[in-house]
Amino acid sequence: MKKFSVILATLLLSLFTFSAHSEEGKGANMELFPAPKADASKAARPAKPELTEPSYRALIQGDTVTLKWKEVPAANAYHLQLAIDPNFKWLVVNEELLKANSFDVKGLEKAKHYFWRVAALKTENVPTFMKGWYSLSTFETP
Repeated sequence: MKKFSVILATLLLSLFTFSAHSEEGKGANMELFPAPKADASKAARPAKPELTEPSYRALIQGDTVTLKWKEVPAANAYHLQLAIDPNFKWLVVNEELLKANSFDVKGLEKAKHYFWRVAALKTENVPTFMKGWYSLSTFETP
């Protein structure tokens, strides 16, 4: 059985070597599995958004608020999260593909501390670099 494996491996290697030598000089790609060509533009994270409203530690009267941030030029969507804890375990809002740079939140509870954050998305990027860094802020309802 070992002899057969050695003969088969030698035969395959000589076939591959022969075909590679016969194609030399013709400009053909001789790699068995050529590496994909990387596109550097798809590996640049979008910038961090600048949060504008409400201001940091603002007191919000009533049960509604409009969260706003400046548009990020390279982004084509945003990921918004609103939580009642600083670790974002208890989410109130989790919008992953927002197209606008503002979001209306209704149904805020009285005497709560809210934490919110926004990250810019460039959805055509490779998955590792699709989301930029989060910007974080907080507000309270008296």
